[in-house]
Amino acid sequence: MPNSWGSDIEGKVVDKPRKLRGDRIDRLFFEEAGSNPVLKKTYIQGNALVEVMGNKIGTRFVWGTGGDGAYMGDLSDMFYNPQGFNVLPYRHNYTRNGEYILSGFFIPSFTFVTAPGFIDHRGVTDTKKAREFREKKRESLLYDPKAYLIECAEFCFTPDEAFALEGENQFNKILLAD
Repeated sequence: MPNSWGSDIEGKVVDKPRKLRGDRIDRLFFEEAGSNPVLKKTYIQGNALVEVMGNKIGTRFVWGTGGDGAYMGDLSDMFYNPQGFNVLPYRHNYTRNGEYILSGFFIPSFTFVTAPGFIDHRGVTDTKKAREFREKKRESLLYDPKAYLIECAEFCFTPDEAFALEGENQFNKILLAD
């Protein structure tokens, strides 16, 4: 729908790659990427909408939680191989062993708890206090391994936790927990 600046915002459900065709655009968003059954193909094909003859005219954004379906393999591939998919690499140590890696951008759940008592007067989260809060929530679910895995995947500290439930893992972690 046009606005007073003459620009358009259009949303489409792209459940089939052929639906991602059309005009060149400034921004292309792939929301809830971990649940997208055609993510990798549409992301690659979407490059034609934001690049002409090697010249960037727009930007692609991919985000969402790790996902809840069997489609997280594409997101995992893109996340752990940013150069291969022309994703801006992010150097961080939000890994199980604290080792630095280059990956897609990742935000641990404990870095943005905005409930009263967790943020200072500037709106900045006290990450130590927020992590302790999230850890207590996790510990309260240790009696139920299935619920614990879901909690860790939804409120993840590391990318591995975000991808823990599904994807290309050959073992079903929920069944193993049961």
